[in-house]
Amino acid sequence: MRGNVALGQLGSSSFRASVGGFVGKQEGLTFIDYRHFSGNQTLLAGNFSNFQLLDYYRFSTRSAYFEAHYDHHFNGFFLNRIPLLRQLKWQEVTSLNYLNTAQAGHYVELGAGVEHIFKIIRVDFYTALQSGQRLGTGVRVGLGF
Repeated sequence: MRGNVALGQLGSSSFRASVGGFVGKQEGLTFIDYRHFSGNQTLLAGNFSNFQLLDYYRFSTRSAYFEAHYDHHFNGFFLNRIPLLRQLKWQEVTSLNYLNTAQAGHYVELGAGVEHIFKIIRVDFYTALQSGQRLGTGVRVGLGF
């Protein structure tokens, strides 16, 4: 399921969610057959709508899973109220990435960032939590139009 919601002056939101699992006997599944989630272990972000701190294969699963991603672009709602920052035309963005599997429990990434730096760059700060415990933090840089 995916969608977009326009919130007028507050900006716009986009979300994506998926649920899945495997039917039948799972004993014959090899690791390549598991559901692997799009993680990132680099400073560069190719797609900000995926997990940014998740290890590539840490929570790969052959059981049921639920995955959700939410981004909100404030379109300058806060930064445009500060005269010097308004001239830069930077825009705020927040993110929430969620994963639930038998192995991961509740895995959450919370992100906040600024986009349109030099018109094309986006910088986000993320923190990862697993079942309420902080796993780590990180900065991601990428293109954000």
